[in-house]
Amino acid sequence: MPLLMVCLEGLGKLAQKFPNIASTSIYCLRDFLITPSPILSKLHRQANEKSNKDNLKITAYGNELKAETTKTVSPTLSAFEKLRDAAIENLCHALRAAHTIDQDCVRALVAAVSNRLFTAEKSDSESTLISTNIVIMLGHVAVSMKGTPKTTDTILQFFQQRFCRVPSALDTLIVDQLGCMVISQCEPHVYEVVMKMFTMITVESSSAAYGKSTKDKAQYRHVSRAVINALANIADNVQGEQQMNELLGRLLELFVQLGLEGKRASDKTPGALKASSSAGNLGVLIPVIAVLLRRLPPIKNPKPRIHKLFRDFWLYCVIMGFTASDSGLWPQEWYEGVKEIAVKSPALVSSTSSRSEMRELQYTSAVRNDSVSVNELQELRTQILDLLKHPADITAYVNKLPFAQCTFLLSVYWVETLRVQHSGEPSLVPIISDYLCDSALQKDKAGMWNCVSSVSERVLEKFLEVMKNRPKNEAREADLEQHAQFLLVNFNHQHKQIRRVSDKFLSSLVDRFPHLLWSRRVLWTMLDILQILSYSLQIDPNQETPALRIPETPYTIQLMDTLEAREAIVKDFSAYSEGIIKEAMKWEPHWDAFLRS
Repeated sequence: MPLLMVCLEGLGKLAQKFPNIASTSIYCLRDFLITPSPILSKLHRQANEKSNKDNLKITAYGNELKAETTKTVSPTLSAFEKLRDAAIENLCHALRAAHTIDQDCVRALVAAVSNRLFTAEKSDSESTLISTNIVIMLGHVAVSMKGTPKTTDTILQFFQQRFCRVPSALDTLIVDQLGCMVISQCEPHVYEVVMKMFTMITVESSSAAYGKSTKDKAQYRHVSRAVINALANIADNVQGEQQMNELLGRLLELFVQLGLEGKRASDKTPGALKASSSAGNLGVLIPVIAVLLRRLPPIKNPKPRIHKLFRDFWLYCVIMGFTASDSGLWPQEWYEGVKEIAVKSPALVSSTSSRSEMRELQYTSAVRNDSVSVNELQELRTQILDLLKHPADITAYVNKLPFAQCTFLLSVYWVETLRVQHSGEPSLVPIISDYLCDSALQKDKAGMWNCVSSVSERVLEKFLEVMKNRPKNEAREADLEQHAQFLLVNFNHQHKQIRRVSDKFLSSLVDRFPHLLWSRRVLWTMLDILQILSYSLQIDPNQETPALRIPETPYTIQLMDTLEAREAIVKDFSAYSEGIIKEAMKWEPHWDAFLRS
């Protein structure tokens, strides 16, 4: 074994030292792999006798590819892989050296192995070993020589021509190699071609699974899992925020496309929508999207396309039942992925929303109102009321909501409750600032603001529970104080609905954590707000209404337009502040400490 390894390494070093004879090294190393060498044949045969199946996992490391097995590796198999990998590595060295003299050396190699593969498949008893070596070898060459003219394109064309021509286990290996070419950041057009291939394979194989399928669609089913694994590897290894965001758009678009295909199939066959076979094909993409989002910061102010895709993503999650942790229908891994996606998802209302946004949901939703049965719609309404604990003030609204608004409300519920429960920094800010302050929701005549307000109460319950279970340390106290500050500021919001919600939230927060009453940070913020509001009475209401910053906080207060409204705000907040101080004075020791500070 050491002698063989030295000889293989020597061929690579000779080619690097003397490029004029690199073609000789290429010829020797190529034949060692695809003739193949008697020692490779012997080791491969012995390894197969001990294990009937080689489960190969191909991973990219910089400009190199490493082949690993998922089972316990026997000494025989280990020796086989070391020899094969050494031959491939030195073949890459020889090709790089030869390319300085002959730019068509890679094309010549691909032509030679194509002919060898054809003859091996026709009559050779070792066709499996030969074909596997050829695919792994070309994958390594593509990664090692990325950016070299006439290299990656040539190998990509070879893979495309060979892929699924006659369905076999070799197709899975080709998918792995294509995925590694993407991970290694080969030329941009290679990325585009491979990602389009993966998208087409996923959609076609999923369509074949829904019911009747053509022969062309069915031919990809045996590689569908390999494609999902390749997408997961790409999501876990792609570099650059721009590239990750572009991949996120592709994955979300593929998810929605599969959902649409499944809905079309379910319309042609009896059965409930969420029980259709499309759910399984959708669910396998959830861990892939979660892997990618795990590496990205929380998404705020997304582009309209990404925002629409996220809204459609959550639509399918709620109607397919992926948000239920105890349904027993889907793997736990999918639910774990949904939780991670919720933490990074943007708010489901647009930052540029218009008054008609809620009404336009029925026209822009991935699933239209007219494609849903009465029973499905009623089931969604019942689900909403159960989650919101049947509040009397919104039951009438929910019972009149169309499908699009029902799924939107369920999506908001699950995104925001899962976000609060599983985020490292749970916050009430999004449900108030992004949703309840949204002008389109406030002006909606179907009662959507009231419904979202009811959702916000459930979010508050989850938040209080999470904060109670957190360790009682300085970090938790700082978070609680910051939320109290936020709610005190919003107690003076321009809109009366937000003032009421903030009052209710602050009361619940203080009931659960009464020590906030004597927090110096909270009390000083309250007094600062009162002072600023008093100062606002001296500002001319005929001038442009300013926004005043609260000291020692990131928040501002937008003043009311009229002097009468400002006076009413000051009066209400003065009475509220007086009540808080009186309550705090019941804790005399703490109050004295505050006064001394």
